[in-house]
Amino acid sequence: MCCNQFYKEKIRTDFEYNICETFQEKFEIGCVIFTPEDTFNDEAIDIQEFAIKALKEEVPAGILNAFKRHIWYAKRAASEICVFKISINKVISFAICIHGYVDDGWDNSGDFIEIYDEQGELMESKILYADEEDWKKWRWMDRPILSNDFNSFAPPWLEEGIL
Repeated sequence: MCCNQFYKEKIRTDFEYNICETFQEKFEIGCVIFTPEDTFNDEAIDIQEFAIKALKEEVPAGILNAFKRHIWYAKRAASEICVFKISINKVISFAICIHGYVDDGWDNSGDFIEIYDEQGELMESKILYADEEDWKKWRWMDRPILSNDFNSFAPPWLEEGIL
């Protein structure tokens, strides 16, 4: 089974409410959560330092950059972000899963996943909407998740133009 097929089947069979809970915790190598209280806090963070501290191990530059991008978005559109490292038939892959925060008056609903190869190159991404019962309608894309993919306002990442 190839990486893409593994992820597609795993999401189809095991996704219920939170994409971060679809994969086993033992594969998690990093996780951060930004609540609405965090997003309204004007405290500036060093995203590079924050991302490196949140990861349990070194990752390829592409994974680190994607994780930093999602931290940027989550600081403005509350989300949970988890990074998973999964070996599929002895081939290493990474998944960055984003679960949007949903609460009264705050709606970044949606689940998002980016799948990367061992070198940190994006293979594909997917936007999952819980209100869509038919998983076949969920969009697989050959580009990363960007600011305008979120339901809540998230300004473009400073480096989004170079993606």
